[in-house]
Amino acid sequence: MSSNHKSPGISNALQYSLLFVSGVILTVILLILEFPSGLVIVIIMGLSVSIFTIRPMYLIYKSKSLPAINRYVIKNQKKPMFGYAYALAHGDNQDIEDSLKRILKKYKQKEIQTVYGANLALHHSDADALLEFAEKMTRKDYKEYYLGAAHLLSSDEVLANKFVAKLSTPWMIHSSNASIALRNKDGETFRLEANRSVESAAGLQRYILYHMFERMEEEKFS
Repeated sequence: MSSNHKSPGISNALQYSLLFVSGVILTVILLILEFPSGLVIVIIMGLSVSIFTIRPMYLIYKSKSLPAINRYVIKNQKKPMFGYAYALAHGDNQDIEDSLKRILKKYKQKEIQTVYGANLALHHSDADALLEFAEKMTRKDYKEYYLGAAHLLSSDEVLANKFVAKLSTPWMIHSSNASIALRNKDGETFRLEANRSVESAAGLQRYILYHMFERMEEEKFS
């Protein structure tokens, strides 16, 4: 990927060292205060779970903070799923293609293959391949979302709108409407629907949508 983007200021190794030292200090303090050793263990384990499990899950699925999600993506960019998000935010078109291919190579589950295969087809503006992947999807909203995108890519806006009308997930509805507005060169509606899509999403999905729309606007209206 592009090498001109800075890594986080504090390395993962240093962060883990600081957390370990903090944990030791907290343990000593609790023992000095004569907390029962069993309670000390529970407290330390609870904090560890919060730091290493709950917080990452919150960032991936629930966070609304793009800067916080960005820091997490940068730290985990070598993992395929986060590599795709990183490429959208910091890379070029080749980086995006390479990141999608890494996901498809590593994860063989049908759902991942169809969704990220569809994303790669969309990246190539390949309507036939996108339609083929969409037809194989089992999740209803995703299927209708990508079928709508495929027909829009084929210049069949009427059929695309029929699939959009079936959607129930807010970010998908607004994302589809933004794509339709973009095709019609309606910049005002595109920005309105793009913002609504981002606002209705959370976590990594919010981050991906934000940077996807930024790229779309730059390529179409710059």
